[in-house]
Amino acid sequence: RFPAEFAELRRNSRTFNLEVCTSCPTMLPYVASLALVIASLAIHVTLMPFTKIASYVVAAATSCAHPGLKQTALLVAYIRAEIARVGARSDNVTEVVLSKLPWAPSLATTVAATYLRLPVWHTLAKTFKDPYQRLYTAIQLAPTRGLRMEGFVRELLSVRTLAIDAAVATSNATQLVILGAGFDTRCYLDDVRGSRRCFEVDLLETQRAKREAIAAAGIDASHVTFVDVDFNKESWLTKLIARGFDASSSAAIIWEGVSYYLEPEAVAATADTFSQLAPGSTLTFDFFTNALISGEEDMPAVAKHVEALGEPLLYGIGDGDDAEEVRSSLVAWAKAHKLCIDSSGVELMRMGTEPHAAIKGGVATMRVGSQSHAQSEARDVPPAA
Repeated sequence: RFPAEFAELRRNSRTFNLEVCTSCPTMLPYVASLALVIASLAIHVTLMPFTKIASYVVAAATSCAHPGLKQTALLVAYIRAEIARVGARSDNVTEVVLSKLPWAPSLATTVAATYLRLPVWHTLAKTFKDPYQRLYTAIQLAPTRGLRMEGFVRELLSVRTLAIDAAVATSNATQLVILGAGFDTRCYLDDVRGSRRCFEVDLLETQRAKREAIAAAGIDASHVTFVDVDFNKESWLTKLIARGFDASSSAAIIWEGVSYYLEPEAVAATADTFSQLAPGSTLTFDFFTNALISGEEDMPAVAKHVEALGEPLLYGIGDGDDAEEVRSSLVAWAKAHKLCIDSSGVELMRMGTEPHAAIKGGVATMRVGSQSHAQSEARDVPPAA
Protein backbone atom coordinates (compact mmCIF):
# COMPACT_ATOMS: atom_id res chain seq x y z
CA ARG A 1 0.00 0.00 0.00
CA PHE A 2 1.08 3.53 -0.71
CA PRO A 3 1.93 4.78 2.81
CA ALA A 4 4.26 1.84 3.48
CA GLU A 5 6.07 2.49 0.19
CA PHE A 6 6.25 6.17 1.02
CA ALA A 7 7.74 5.53 4.46
CA GLU A 8 10.48 3.38 2.95
CA LEU A 9 11.36 6.14 0.51
CA ARG A 10 11.65 8.62 3.35
CA ARG A 11 13.96 6.38 5.32
CA ASN A 12 16.28 5.73 2.40
CA SER A 13 16.11 9.07 0.59
CA ARG A 14 15.68 11.98 2.96
CA THR A 15 16.72 14.36 0.17
CA PHE A 16 16.96 14.07 -3.58
CA ASN A 17 20.21 12.25 -4.40
CA LEU A 18 22.11 10.63 -7.24
CA GLU A 19 22.07 7.05 -5.98
CA VAL A 20 19.70 6.06 -8.76
CA CYS A 21 22.14 7.55 -11.26
CA THR A 22 25.39 6.05 -9.98
CA SER A 23 23.93 2.55 -9.96
CA CYS A 24 23.13 2.63 -13.69
CA PRO A 25 25.42 1.48 -16.54
CA THR A 26 25.24 4.85 -18.25
CA MET A 27 24.62 8.09 -16.42
CA LEU A 28 24.03 10.28 -19.47
CA PRO A 29 20.19 10.00 -19.59
CA TYR A 30 19.92 10.59 -15.87
CA VAL A 31 22.30 13.54 -15.87
CA ALA A 32 20.26 15.02 -18.72
CA SER A 33 17.05 14.41 -16.76
CA LEU A 34 18.53 15.97 -13.65
CA ALA A 35 19.55 19.02 -15.69
CA LEU A 36 16.00 19.33 -16.98
CA VAL A 37 14.65 19.07 -13.42
CA ILE A 38 16.99 21.85 -12.29
CA ALA A 39 16.00 23.98 -15.28
CA SER A 40 12.33 23.38 -14.53
CA LEU A 41 12.82 24.43 -10.93
CA ALA A 42 14.64 27.57 -12.07
CA ILE A 43 11.65 28.43 -14.23
CA HIS A 44 9.38 27.63 -11.29
CA VAL A 45 11.26 30.02 -9.00
CA THR A 46 11.27 32.71 -11.69
CA LEU A 47 7.53 32.42 -12.20
CA MET A 48 6.78 32.15 -8.48
CA PRO A 49 5.90 35.83 -7.89
CA PHE A 50 3.42 35.71 -10.80
CA THR A 51 2.05 32.36 -9.60
CA LYS A 52 1.56 33.78 -6.13
CA ILE A 53 -0.22 36.89 -7.39
CA ALA A 54 -2.42 34.76 -9.64
CA SER A 55 -3.35 32.46 -6.75
CA TYR A 56 -4.40 35.49 -4.70
CA VAL A 57 -6.51 36.73 -7.62
CA VAL A 58 -8.21 33.32 -7.90
CA ALA A 59 -8.81 33.27 -4.12
CA ALA A 60 -10.23 36.81 -4.14
CA ALA A 61 -12.50 36.06 -7.10
CA THR A 62 -13.67 32.88 -5.40
CA SER A 63 -14.45 34.69 -2.14
CA CYS A 64 -16.48 37.30 -4.01
CA ALA A 65 -18.41 34.83 -6.14
CA HIS A 66 -18.93 32.23 -3.40
CA PRO A 67 -18.49 33.75 0.09
CA GLY A 68 -19.35 30.44 1.79
CA LEU A 69 -16.86 28.31 -0.13
CA LYS A 70 -13.99 26.96 1.96
CA GLN A 71 -10.63 27.98 0.51
CA THR A 72 -9.06 24.68 1.52
CA ALA A 73 -11.34 22.92 -0.99
CA LEU A 74 -9.41 24.49 -3.86
CA LEU A 75 -6.03 23.95 -2.20
CA VAL A 76 -6.69 20.22 -1.85
CA ALA A 77 -7.74 20.07 -5.50
CA TYR A 78 -4.42 21.59 -6.61
CA ILE A 79 -2.49 18.96 -4.67
CA ARG A 80 -4.55 16.18 -6.25
CA ALA A 81 -3.80 17.58 -9.68
CA GLU A 82 -0.12 17.39 -8.78
CA ILE A 83 -0.44 13.74 -7.71
CA ALA A 84 -1.98 12.95 -11.07
CA ARG A 85 0.74 14.85 -12.93
CA VAL A 86 3.47 12.56 -11.56
CA GLY A 87 1.43 9.47 -12.43
CA ALA A 88 0.79 8.38 -8.84
CA ARG A 89 -2.98 8.64 -9.33
CA SER A 90 -5.28 8.24 -12.30
CA ASP A 91 -7.20 11.50 -12.43
CA ASN A 92 -7.89 13.32 -15.69
CA VAL A 93 -10.57 15.57 -14.21
CA THR A 94 -9.21 17.71 -11.36
CA GLU A 95 -6.77 19.79 -13.39
CA VAL A 96 -9.41 20.45 -16.04
CA VAL A 97 -11.85 21.68 -13.40
CA LEU A 98 -9.24 23.98 -11.83
CA SER A 99 -8.46 25.51 -15.21
CA LYS A 100 -12.14 26.28 -15.86
CA LEU A 101 -13.23 28.11 -12.70
CA PRO A 102 -15.88 30.34 -14.35
CA TRP A 103 -15.84 33.04 -11.68
CA ALA A 104 -12.08 33.74 -11.91
CA PRO A 105 -10.15 35.38 -14.79
CA SER A 106 -8.92 32.64 -17.13
CA LEU A 107 -5.41 34.12 -17.16
CA ALA A 108 -5.23 33.92 -13.36
CA THR A 109 -6.36 30.29 -13.23
CA THR A 110 -3.81 29.41 -15.92
CA VAL A 111 -0.91 31.14 -14.18
CA ALA A 112 -1.93 29.82 -10.74
CA ALA A 113 -1.47 26.28 -12.05
CA THR A 114 1.68 27.04 -14.07
CA TYR A 115 3.77 24.74 -11.91
CA LEU A 116 1.58 21.82 -13.02
CA ARG A 117 2.64 22.40 -16.62
CA LEU A 118 6.39 22.60 -16.05
CA PRO A 119 8.54 19.92 -17.69
CA VAL A 120 9.65 18.72 -14.25
CA TRP A 121 6.59 16.45 -14.09
CA HIS A 122 7.28 14.79 -17.42
CA THR A 123 10.92 14.42 -16.43
CA LEU A 124 10.04 12.75 -13.15
CA ALA A 125 7.72 10.35 -14.97
CA LYS A 126 10.55 9.36 -17.33
CA THR A 127 13.28 9.19 -14.67
CA PHE A 128 11.42 7.15 -12.04
CA LYS A 129 9.29 4.19 -13.03
CA ASP A 130 7.94 3.95 -9.49
CA PRO A 131 5.09 6.52 -9.14
CA TYR A 132 5.71 6.77 -5.40
CA GLN A 133 9.31 7.82 -6.01
CA ARG A 134 8.05 10.45 -8.44
CA LEU A 135 5.59 11.80 -5.89
CA TYR A 136 8.13 11.80 -3.07
CA THR A 137 10.68 13.61 -5.22
CA ALA A 138 8.04 16.09 -6.40
CA ILE A 139 7.16 16.91 -2.79
CA GLN A 140 10.83 17.47 -1.97
CA LEU A 141 11.71 19.50 -5.06
CA ALA A 142 8.64 21.45 -6.11
CA PRO A 143 6.74 22.85 -3.10
CA THR A 144 3.63 24.83 -4.00
CA ARG A 145 4.69 28.03 -2.32
CA GLY A 146 2.38 30.03 -4.56
CA LEU A 147 -0.57 28.29 -2.91
CA ARG A 148 0.80 28.80 0.62
CA MET A 149 1.00 25.08 1.25
CA GLU A 150 3.95 23.90 3.31
CA GLY A 151 5.64 20.63 2.42
CA PHE A 152 4.25 18.63 5.35
CA VAL A 153 0.67 19.65 4.51
CA ARG A 154 1.12 18.67 0.88
CA GLU A 155 2.63 15.38 1.96
CA LEU A 156 -0.25 14.67 4.33
CA LEU A 157 -2.79 15.44 1.61
CA SER A 158 -0.98 13.12 -0.79
CA VAL A 159 -0.88 10.24 1.69
CA ARG A 160 -4.49 10.59 2.76
CA THR A 161 -5.74 10.83 -0.84
CA LEU A 162 -4.04 7.62 -1.97
CA ALA A 163 -4.82 5.75 1.25
CA ILE A 164 -8.53 6.55 0.86
CA ASP A 165 -8.39 5.63 -2.83
CA ALA A 166 -7.01 2.21 -1.85
CA ALA A 167 -9.74 1.68 0.73
CA VAL A 168 -12.53 2.60 -1.69
CA ALA A 169 -11.06 0.35 -4.40
CA THR A 170 -11.45 -2.69 -2.13
CA SER A 171 -15.11 -1.97 -1.38
CA ASN A 172 -17.84 -3.93 -3.16
CA ALA A 173 -20.53 -1.40 -2.29
CA THR A 174 -22.74 -0.18 -5.13
CA GLN A 175 -23.20 3.23 -3.51
CA LEU A 176 -20.46 5.81 -2.99
CA VAL A 177 -21.10 8.72 -0.64
CA ILE A 178 -18.61 11.54 -0.18
CA LEU A 179 -19.31 13.57 2.95
CA GLY A 180 -17.88 17.06 2.69
CA ALA A 181 -17.07 16.47 -0.99
CA GLY A 182 -15.57 19.87 -1.74
CA PHE A 183 -13.84 19.62 -5.15
CA ASP A 184 -13.32 15.86 -4.86
CA THR A 185 -13.48 14.33 -8.37
CA ARG A 186 -13.65 10.62 -7.50
CA CYS A 187 -17.22 10.36 -8.77
CA TYR A 188 -16.13 11.53 -12.22
CA LEU A 189 -13.19 9.16 -12.72
CA ASP A 190 -13.46 6.32 -15.21
CA ASP A 191 -13.20 3.51 -12.64
CA VAL A 192 -16.17 4.90 -10.65
CA ARG A 193 -18.43 6.40 -13.30
CA GLY A 194 -21.16 3.90 -14.18
CA SER A 195 -20.14 1.31 -11.59
CA ARG A 196 -21.67 2.93 -8.51
CA ARG A 197 -24.40 5.34 -7.66
CA CYS A 198 -22.69 8.47 -6.38
CA PHE A 199 -23.78 11.00 -3.79
CA GLU A 200 -21.89 14.17 -2.87
CA VAL A 201 -22.80 15.80 0.45
CA ASP A 202 -21.62 19.28 1.38
CA LEU A 203 -22.64 22.83 2.18
CA LEU A 204 -24.91 24.42 -0.40
CA GLU A 205 -22.45 27.19 -1.36
CA THR A 206 -19.61 24.72 -1.87
CA GLN A 207 -21.79 22.56 -4.08
CA ARG A 208 -22.97 25.54 -6.10
CA ALA A 209 -19.37 26.53 -6.83
CA LYS A 210 -18.34 22.99 -7.73
CA ARG A 211 -21.30 22.45 -10.05
CA GLU A 212 -20.48 25.69 -11.86
CA ALA A 213 -16.86 24.56 -12.31
CA ILE A 214 -17.88 21.06 -13.43
CA ALA A 215 -20.33 22.49 -15.97
CA ALA A 216 -17.74 24.99 -17.27
CA ALA A 217 -15.29 22.11 -17.75
CA GLY A 218 -17.88 20.20 -19.79
CA ILE A 219 -17.90 17.21 -17.41
CA ASP A 220 -21.03 15.05 -17.20
CA ALA A 221 -22.43 15.01 -13.65
CA SER A 222 -25.78 13.35 -14.44
CA HIS A 223 -24.83 10.23 -12.43
CA VAL A 224 -24.10 12.25 -9.29
CA THR A 225 -26.73 13.26 -6.74
CA PHE A 226 -25.84 16.46 -4.86
CA VAL A 227 -27.15 16.70 -1.29
CA ASP A 228 -26.65 19.97 0.62
CA VAL A 229 -26.17 19.51 4.36
CA ASP A 230 -24.87 21.55 7.30
CA PHE A 231 -23.18 18.81 9.35
CA ASN A 232 -23.35 20.88 12.53
CA LYS A 233 -27.14 21.25 12.29
CA GLU A 234 -28.68 18.54 10.06
CA SER A 235 -28.81 14.75 9.65
CA TRP A 236 -26.91 13.84 6.50
CA LEU A 237 -28.52 10.38 6.35
CA THR A 238 -32.05 11.77 6.47
CA LYS A 239 -31.30 14.10 3.59
CA LEU A 240 -29.50 11.33 1.66
CA ILE A 241 -32.49 9.00 1.90
CA ALA A 242 -34.77 11.81 0.75
CA ARG A 243 -32.62 12.08 -2.39
CA GLY A 244 -32.74 8.37 -3.24
CA PHE A 245 -30.04 6.75 -1.10
CA ASP A 246 -30.84 3.09 -0.33
CA ALA A 247 -30.19 2.57 3.39
CA SER A 248 -30.78 -1.19 3.05
CA SER A 249 -27.79 -1.62 0.70
CA SER A 250 -24.15 -1.30 1.70
CA ALA A 251 -22.29 1.90 0.90
CA ALA A 252 -18.73 3.16 0.87
CA ILE A 253 -18.62 6.43 2.77
CA ILE A 254 -15.70 8.84 2.39
CA TRP A 255 -15.31 11.42 5.11
CA GLU A 256 -12.15 13.24 4.09
CA GLY A 257 -10.91 16.56 5.41
CA VAL A 258 -14.02 17.14 7.50
CA SER A 259 -13.95 15.64 11.01
CA TYR A 260 -11.39 18.02 12.53
CA TYR A 261 -13.41 21.09 11.50
CA LEU A 262 -16.53 19.94 13.36
CA GLU A 263 -17.66 20.28 16.93
CA PRO A 264 -17.30 17.03 18.95
CA GLU A 265 -21.09 16.64 19.05
CA ALA A 266 -21.29 16.80 15.25
CA VAL A 267 -18.53 14.19 14.88
CA ALA A 268 -20.31 11.86 17.31
CA ALA A 269 -23.62 12.37 15.50
CA THR A 270 -22.03 11.49 12.16
CA ALA A 271 -20.47 8.31 13.54
CA ASP A 272 -23.71 7.26 15.26
CA THR A 273 -25.62 7.86 12.04
CA PHE A 274 -23.14 5.78 10.04
CA SER A 275 -23.60 2.86 12.45
CA GLN A 276 -27.25 2.68 11.32
CA LEU A 277 -26.28 1.79 7.73
CA ALA A 278 -26.49 -1.69 6.19
CA PRO A 279 -23.92 -4.30 7.32
CA GLY A 280 -20.77 -4.20 5.24
CA SER A 281 -20.85 -0.43 4.81
CA THR A 282 -17.51 1.26 5.34
CA LEU A 283 -16.55 4.70 6.62
CA THR A 284 -13.07 5.83 5.59
CA PHE A 285 -11.91 9.09 7.11
CA ASP A 286 -8.81 11.04 8.03
CA PHE A 287 -8.15 12.57 11.42
CA PHE A 288 -5.69 14.73 13.35
CA THR A 289 -4.46 14.02 16.86
CA ASN A 290 -5.15 16.40 19.72
CA ALA A 291 -1.45 17.30 19.82
CA LEU A 292 -1.69 18.78 16.34
CA ILE A 293 -5.11 20.34 16.96
CA SER A 294 -3.83 22.20 20.04
CA GLY A 295 -0.66 23.32 18.24
CA GLU A 296 1.85 21.77 20.63
CA GLU A 297 5.41 22.99 20.30
CA ASP A 298 6.79 19.95 18.45
CA MET A 299 3.93 19.91 15.95
CA PRO A 300 3.63 21.84 12.66
CA ALA A 301 1.50 24.99 12.69
CA VAL A 302 -1.39 23.43 10.78
CA ALA A 303 -3.94 24.88 13.20
CA LYS A 304 -2.66 28.42 12.63
CA HIS A 305 -2.65 27.98 8.86
CA VAL A 306 -6.25 26.84 8.55
CA GLU A 307 -7.49 29.24 11.23
CA ALA A 308 -6.06 32.07 9.13
CA LEU A 309 -8.30 30.79 6.33
CA GLY A 310 -11.31 31.01 8.66
CA GLU A 311 -11.49 27.25 9.32
CA PRO A 312 -10.29 26.49 12.88
CA LEU A 313 -9.50 22.90 13.88
CA LEU A 314 -11.89 21.68 16.57
CA TYR A 315 -11.67 17.90 16.92
CA GLY A 316 -8.88 15.36 17.34
CA ILE A 317 -8.53 11.64 18.14
CA GLY A 318 -5.76 10.46 20.45
CA ASP A 319 -3.01 12.49 22.09
CA GLY A 320 -0.39 11.55 19.49
CA ASP A 321 2.13 10.22 22.03
CA ASP A 322 2.81 7.04 20.04
CA ALA A 323 1.21 4.66 17.56
CA GLU A 324 -0.21 2.34 20.21
CA GLU A 325 -1.91 5.18 22.07
CA VAL A 326 -3.50 6.55 18.89
CA ARG A 327 -4.58 3.09 17.75
CA SER A 328 -6.17 2.43 21.16
CA SER A 329 -7.99 5.76 20.95
CA LEU A 330 -9.34 4.82 17.52
CA VAL A 331 -10.55 1.43 18.77
CA ALA A 332 -12.25 3.10 21.76
CA TRP A 333 -13.83 5.69 19.45
CA ALA A 334 -15.14 2.93 17.19
CA LYS A 335 -16.61 0.92 20.07
CA ALA A 336 -18.31 4.02 21.47
CA HIS A 337 -20.19 4.31 18.20
CA LYS A 338 -20.83 0.56 17.75
CA LEU A 339 -18.22 0.27 15.01
CA CYS A 340 -14.93 -1.54 14.60
CA ILE A 341 -11.69 -0.95 12.77
CA ASP A 342 -11.72 -2.55 9.33
CA SER A 343 -9.18 -5.27 8.60
CA SER A 344 -7.57 -3.01 5.97
CA GLY A 345 -5.97 -1.23 8.91
CA VAL A 346 -5.00 2.25 9.95
CA GLU A 347 -2.43 4.53 8.36
CA LEU A 348 -0.65 6.84 10.82
CA MET A 349 1.44 9.89 10.01
CA ARG A 350 4.43 10.49 12.29
CA MET A 351 6.44 13.64 12.97
CA GLY A 352 9.81 11.89 12.74
CA THR A 353 11.55 8.58 12.13
CA GLU A 354 12.06 7.61 15.78
CA PRO A 355 9.98 4.61 17.00
CA HIS A 356 8.19 6.79 19.55
CA ALA A 357 7.89 9.95 17.47
CA ALA A 358 4.65 11.87 17.88
CA ILE A 359 1.71 11.04 15.63
CA LYS A 360 0.05 13.96 13.84
CA GLY A 361 -2.89 12.09 12.30
CA GLY A 362 -3.86 9.35 9.90
CA VAL A 363 -6.52 7.54 7.89
CA ALA A 364 -8.85 4.86 9.28
CA THR A 365 -11.61 2.65 7.91
CA MET A 366 -14.56 1.60 10.09
CA ARG A 367 -17.10 -1.07 9.19
CA VAL A 368 -20.70 -1.79 10.13
CA GLY A 369 -21.60 -5.40 10.95
CA SER A 370 -19.82 -8.50 12.15
CA GLN A 371 -17.09 -8.45 9.49
CA SER A 372 -14.86 -6.20 11.52
CA HIS A 373 -11.97 -6.54 13.91
CA ALA A 374 -11.37 -5.30 17.40
CA GLN A 375 -7.68 -4.95 16.69
CA SER A 376 -6.32 -2.77 13.90
CA GLU A 377 -3.25 -3.33 11.79
CA ALA A 378 -1.42 0.00 11.86
CA ARG A 379 1.21 1.18 9.43
CA ASP A 380 3.26 4.16 10.56
CA VAL A 381 4.36 6.76 8.05
CA PRO A 382 7.16 9.05 9.30
CA PRO A 383 7.02 12.21 7.19
CA ALA A 384 10.12 14.03 6.03
CA ALA A 385 11.55 16.62 8.34
